[in-house]
Amino acid sequence: MNTKGLIVVFVLILVAGCTSSHRNYSVKENYSTANAPFDSLIIHFNYGESAPDTIVEWALYKNGDLKRRMWYGGKYAGDSCKIQVIKGEKQQTVQHLAHELFIAHSCPDIIKTKSNRVSSDCGEYCVNIYSPGKTVYYNYDFGYDVQYSHELRQLINLTAPAEYARITE
Repeated sequence: MNTKGLIVVFVLILVAGCTSSHRNYSVKENYSTANAPFDSLIIHFNYGESAPDTIVEWALYKNGDLKRRMWYGGKYAGDSCKIQVIKGEKQQTVQHLAHELFIAHSCPDIIKTKSNRVSSDCGEYCVNIYSPGKTVYYNYDFGYDVQYSHELRQLINLTAPAEYARITE
C-alpha cells in the first residue's frame, strides 16, 4: 500500500510539472546578479510525444559563437549528430536577441497569456542559461494563447522548426 501511495504522489508531481508554464530559477536572482556573465545559453524544444526524428538545439557561447546541433534518429539514420557553426547576420541577430531577453532583461518576453490548453502535450520552447554557480531555465509552453514580445517572436522564428514558428504568429 505504501508503494502505491508513493507512485501516485510521483505521478501527480510529474503531471503538475509537465502542465505548468513558468520560469524556474535554480538560484534566486537579484539586481546584482542579473547581468552576471554567462558561459553558455542553450535553446531547444521539448517536443512531447510527437518528437520528430531530427532534434535541433542551438548553443550560444560567451565568446559569441553560435552552433546548431542536429541529432538524427530513426531506424535508417542511426544515432548521428551534426554540428553547424552559424556566422554572419543570423549569428549576430540571435546573439543580440538572446542577450536582450535573457541576460540584460532589457525587453519583455511575454506581453500577456491566456490558458487555451486542450491537451498536455503541446511541446515547449526552452532556454537554459548556464553561468558560474547558477543555471536559469525559461520554458514557454505552447499549450497557451500567448502574446509574445516582438523580440521573443523573432528569436523563436530564427531558431524554431517551421511547425513551431507558426504557433507564435
